[in-house]
Amino acid sequence: MVDGIMINIDNSAKEKIRELLKNNNQAIAFRIGISSGGCVGYKVNFILAEKITEKDETIDIEGMTIVVDRKSAKIIDGATLSFKKELMEEKFVLDIPEIHSQCSCGKSFSF
Repeated sequence: MVDGIMINIDNSAKEKIRELLKNNNQAIAFRIGISSGGCVGYKVNFILAEKITEKDETIDIEGMTIVVDRKSAKIIDGATLSFKKELMEEKFVLDIPEIHSQCSCGKSFSF
């Protein structure tokens, strides 16, 4: 919970985040962010964080730290993070309830 913002993280995402953090000695958290870009307005970014700032909100889940900047936290309220393994790719997927449209490639959205 981030100041009233709920982010659900399923087991597939927890396992992958745990693996990524274990394999990167400099990472202290997993960061989820929303930025301008893509075909229709916004895109989701997932990176390993080496620092946490005063503008970040943190979520501690099962010994892992998830970091979300305050602006992004407002957008992803109620979202569910999962990790999908498909034939040609593996990727994190953030299902955001407030999305109104998504580009055909699925990489950007508007709300």
